Amino acid sequence: SVMLNGFGTVVNALGKRVKPYLPQICGTVLWRLNNKSAKVRQQAADLISRTAVVMKTCQEEKLMGHLGVVLYEYLGEEYPEVLGSILGALKAIVNVIGMHKMTPPIKDLLPRLTPILKNRHEKVQENCIDLVGRIADRGAEYVSAREWMRICFELLELLKAHKKAIRRATVNTFGYIAKAIGPHDVLATLLNNLKVQERQNRVCTTVAIAIVAETCSPFTVLPALMNEYRVPELNVQNGVLKSLSFLFEYIGEMGKDYIYAVTPLLEDALMD
Repeated sequence: SVMLNGFGTVVNALGKRVKPYLPQICGTVLWRLNNKSAKVRQQAADLISRTAVVMKTCQEEKLMGHLGVVLYEYLGEEYPEVLGSILGALKAIVNVIGMHKMTPPIKDLLPRLTPILKNRHEKVQENCIDLVGRIADRGAEYVSAREWMRICFELLELLKAHKKAIRRATVNTFGYIAKAIGPHDVLATLLNNLKVQERQNRVCTTVAIAIVAETCSPFTVLPALMNEYRVPELNVQNGVLKSLSFLFEYIGEMGKDYIYAVTPLLEDALMD
């Protein structure tokens, strides 16, 4: 780790002056990615994360494209610590190279990430959801709506994660996906999740609903949300009220247009 930090700092400090050495550095990284030792492979992937910004500064896009393809081929890595670092390196490359220049293309990369979302290792989860969220935010048009819906179902499981950063990244990703494919299918998935027993899962779902409403305008979400309140189930009704609470908190002044619409529902809740 000390060695990695030191090397990364030197490369970043050199900036453009490191350009002549980049092919050699990348050659060594690629060779080490193939090493038998998991620690060495992890270190190689971490080094890509540290040097991606400098490669961009040196306009080495072809080199980054090659690294992207190699990392994509290593997504079958069995050690979770190494897989987490590989996902982190891919995320670093996507961040600097952009969606349209990324190799492999986003339409091929995302379907490979969908099964990885099932992985229960925290480092893998965090880096995977960050990468999926980045694609949903900046490159959603490269992927079909059906694939995004498949991802939505996988994301529901991530709302159970122990780490807050993973849950936060997940609810934000729901917002990005809703913005890309429209709120209706995403909302239906989330409303259905209000029926689960686990409280933390339900609370995260209500936050996700509010973020979808904020992203896609409240009028696209409120009718379905208020209709769901009719379900004679305490968890669902509480979930709807919590969603409305977060929603009005997020939209601020915009909420004045919707106050009269939700007042009868609030009266009903107060009399219950």
